Amino acid sequence: MHTSPDVLALLALGEDAATDADLEHISGCPGCRGELAALTAAAGSARRAGEATLVAPRPEVWQHISEELGLTSAGSGTPPAGPPSAVAPVPAPGRPGERRRTRVAAFVLAAALALAVGVGVGANLDRVAPGGQREVASVPLNALPSWPGSSGRAVVEEDGAGNRTLVVTVSSPEAADGPREVWMTTTTADPMIAMGYLVDGRGRFPIAPTIDLQEFRLVDVSQEPAGDDNFRHSGNSMLRGKLPV
Repeated sequence: MHTSPDVLALLALGEDAATDADLEHISGCPGCRGELAALTAAAGSARRAGEATLVAPRPEVWQHISEELGLTSAGSGTPPAGPPSAVAPVPAPGRPGERRRTRVAAFVLAAALALAVGVGVGANLDRVAPGGQREVASVPLNALPSWPGSSGRAVVEEDGAGNRTLVVTVSSPEAADGPREVWMTTTTADPMIAMGYLVDGRGRFPIAPTIDLQEFRLVDVSQEPAGDDNFRHSGNSMLRGKLPV
């Protein structure tokens, strides 16, 4: 018997709601683990954006990335215009199984919006991660000019069932004056995927099966304002790195 969707939803919110038997089942069940990963990603996005998973960046994010990658227009020093904004559409309810997932996701979204900003999306994933994780890609996260002395690393892990996890560690001499958020994005910085928040400079975030790492290769850590309720990237990137995939 599969784990109750209510338990999966509460786990996605970081609640200690599962029994040992539940955790053992999830660790060995690709279906339940995949659903937990999807709900956790939805909860992380809900904390900032309600139903949005893919968000358009602020203009300065694209400008900084284009300069870093040498994409400025020849002789002008001005980056080419970024692509149009994109926000993931909300799928319409379908078959009963899909409606069930929609109801559970709606619960997660509603509950996540009530949580305090700064709770780590991946806080409870260590309990259900199965053994045999292998590192498939890693990259140092380099500090942007306004964050001297900061450093970090991003690692993509994969288990035997193909479930992927983004593991991010960050250190900085600057004290956090608000939540620090992890993003995955393209080389054009549009759209951006909000992965979740760091807790004490660390975080583990499930990578949804629909995310193509060949496309979303950039990992970005941003300093968000205290009490910020804007679901978009603050524009204040601390660290960035490009996964070698």
